[in-house]
Amino acid sequence: MNMNKNKNRNLTRSGEPVLFIKKSMMLIMDDGVTVKVTEVFYHPFKKFRVGTGLGEEKIGGAHPHTEDLYRLTASYDYHIGEFGLAPTIAVDFIDGHQAYFFCATLIRLRPF
Repeated sequence: MNMNKNKNRNLTRSGEPVLFIKKSMMLIMDDGVTVKVTEVFYHPFKKFRVGTGLGEEKIGGAHPHTEDLYRLTASYDYHIGEFGLAPTIAVDFIDGHQAYFFCATLIRLRPF
């Protein structure tokens, strides 16, 4: 058995379900807002990814306070050689309000 072949295998490209955790932080400087989220992602099939996360939104200014944040995420990976491009939509639920995010993530598929 060739151990080197299995060691470099990318599970997201093989079609196997994969679960992974990601921590992220976003600063919105103009409003004095900081968002910290820990997300869990699941690849139900080859290139599609769904996630859910918990975090907090810290609001500065004259009346600083912190709100709990819940996030739902969906993305689709386009693989281009050793890289991936993942258009993503995320919805944050904060104190009865929703915030929608649309972005694209660049991913390196192989370890450095």
